[in-house]
Amino acid sequence: MKIFRLLKQPFPYNHPWRIVLGRAAFFGGFIFLFLFVFRPFDLDKFPVSKLLFICTAYGLITFSCLFFSNMVIPKLFPAWFSERRWTTGRHILFIAFIVILVGLVNYLFSPFIVQSSLNLRDALWFQGITIMVALIPISFYTLYMQNRLLKKYSEQAADLERKLMAKQATEKKTETDIDDNLAKPIILTGDYQNEKIEIFPDQLHLVSSASNYIKVYHEQRGALNYSIIRSTLKKTEEMLSDYSNFFKCHRAYIINLDKVVHVEGNAQGYKIRVSGHDDLIPVSRNLNTEFSDKLLAYRQVDKLPG
Repeated sequence: MKIFRLLKQPFPYNHPWRIVLGRAAFFGGFIFLFLFVFRPFDLDKFPVSKLLFICTAYGLITFSCLFFSNMVIPKLFPAWFSERRWTTGRHILFIAFIVILVGLVNYLFSPFIVQSSLNLRDALWFQGITIMVALIPISFYTLYMQNRLLKKYSEQAADLERKLMAKQATEKKTETDIDDNLAKPIILTGDYQNEKIEIFPDQLHLVSSASNYIKVYHEQRGALNYSIIRSTLKKTEEMLSDYSNFFKCHRAYIINLDKVVHVEGNAQGYKIRVSGHDDLIPVSRNLNTEFSDKLLAYRQVDKLPG
């Protein structure tokens, strides 16, 4: 069914603490204003001073639950919150968990806020009210964002792919380009003594990080193989700084722009395929524009329209 396919679509998951703090403050403020302005659930019977206390308390509970859920829980379960596996369905499920958490904390603190009692009926009432206020609009917002981002990145990636396919990578390369990019060998050194890889730039396709090591994908005897040395991607990026055809597209990948053979997009941004490498390589969303500009400039293709 269409809804299940939609729920399996990739969804961006990248929450720096500033963004988490801002969103938590926004929703906490929204709850405060919603309760204070509309005064639902018989809140209009309280005097203004008590009403301000109630609205502030529930706003702070919302803020705290959101901040905790987005900053602490992903660190406890990093594999489940991996962006590579994050989908629209997982995002909605996580939102449902946060809403239930907010409802539970609202219920537990309610005796101190509105003098309610702790019983099953009140527990269900608080959960029902919290879900009614938050879950449905947030779920629709999530689906809207997924569709908007999918359309945006898919269209941009399709345009980028079309421009690349329309022009051969070797066209309009000057002799200086060839000398700089092909004639000078690359020497990648590792942390261990005498550990190094020496190859020409057109043989190096991709470098990926693997804990305290890097995997260097390069041509060898007509086939793509990889070598592993003890080093970091940051050190490798410095070693490759003299070569204009290499670009760090993600915190875990450095690619050879000459070896990019396919670009596609989903709600998480660009995904690219490098020649000889089966897996799609992600491009960090904050690097989308820089990646497309550098790729098109290096491959001598007109830039994408703004």
